[in-house]
Amino acid sequence: MPLLLLFLTLLVASVAAQAQMAAAEPAAEAVAAVPGALPMADALPADAPPADLLPAETEVSSAELRLAGWQTCTRELPGVSPARAISACTWLLDQQREPPTNVAVALYNRGNEHRRLGQHETALQDFTAALAILPNDAGALLNRAIVRRAMGDRAQALVDLNAALKAAPGNANILANRCITRRRLGEGDPALADCDAAVARAEPRNGFPLVARAGLSLRRGMDRAAAADLTEVLRRDPQADKALRLRAVLRERRGDAAAARADIAAATALNPRVDAEIGEIFGPGLVP
Repeated sequence: MPLLLLFLTLLVASVAAQAQMAAAEPAAEAVAAVPGALPMADALPADAPPADLLPAETEVSSAELRLAGWQTCTRELPGVSPARAISACTWLLDQQREPPTNVAVALYNRGNEHRRLGQHETALQDFTAALAILPNDAGALLNRAIVRRAMGDRAQALVDLNAALKAAPGNANILANRCITRRRLGEGDPALADCDAAVARAEPRNGFPLVARAGLSLRRGMDRAAAADLTEVLRRDPQADKALRLRAVLRERRGDAAAARADIAAATALNPRVDAEIGEIFGPGLVP
């Protein structure tokens, strides 16, 4: 048996275990631009990528094309744009040849790409379709909750977050998102307890729970607490776009307009949608 086909066979045997493990893990760097997102299971290769993935003269086996298609859908290849990843995921789904778990993975990844572009309604459809196949996947539940909150449906977002915590108890990113959602529903003390628990449980490189707590502190006029959390996030990751944008809010309040403009420019260069995403997370008015 050729080595690549043997590799694919081994992947098929392990996909169920990968799906269970992924739901319990914190956010991966590959989806760090999405606030507090969890990765779903690693996908298996499918038949072929979109037509523009490989040069026309390239001679490769169907198995190699299959692998390249999935590497595009899941952004394992360098320089893959959201539009190209969506195209690859859609192509794979259109073939109707993948087992259900793979279909859920493709839907999940396509939903993430739609959300990167601010296409929330389409992302919601993809996450819901993925959950119809894997109803207890913590990553898909969390991401659907984030989309629902961005669309203004905070009550259903909280339902999804509670379900996600049952699937992945104590996960820092789920707790941080429930903190934000509860606060926006008017639940003060329980919300803050979730944020504190999220910060305590976060892995050293995961700054999102600190960003969540800092944003809520800024909302409440607790600038000193916000400053401490933002300083820690940026110590961990100097290119944390949302932390930079929130620090700009803090610097504007302190009258340091030049430093605020520098932070805004840096955050926007990293993520052109950073202002929109801050609004989706914390509600209107925190940033202009």
